[in-house]
Amino acid sequence: MNSSYDNNSIGLDTIIGATAGVVIGNQIGKGNGNTAAKIVGGLLGGKIANEIRGSNSDDYYYETKTRTECVTKYINATRKKIIQGYKNHFTYDGVKYVKVTKKPQEQIKVTKTISY
Repeated sequence: MNSSYDNNSIGLDTIIGATAGVVIGNQIGKGNGNTAAKIVGGLLGGKIANEIRGSNSDDYYYETKTRTECVTKYINATRKKIIQGYKNHFTYDGVKYVKVTKKPQEQIKVTKTISY
């Protein structure tokens, strides 16, 4: 989370405070003392007004939040038929046979054992 906070701006209240400080400083002293009182009064008035604004909750404030979600998705899988071999049907000596091979066969080798 990133946060930022800005309280370093001069607002209307700071300008009014500085002006009021100059007016009050003008009432004090004569000659160079009067000029110094105006400057000090202006600086103090601006500073006080700025601090009063800083104690209010109207400050500029923002924050950036990052949110991560974990999502689980279920997908219906379909089955595919995969050829695993070929059934070769044939008849030999009146009997039907089936032999499974990797490729279709035009001829099948048959071995017959005769017992006597």
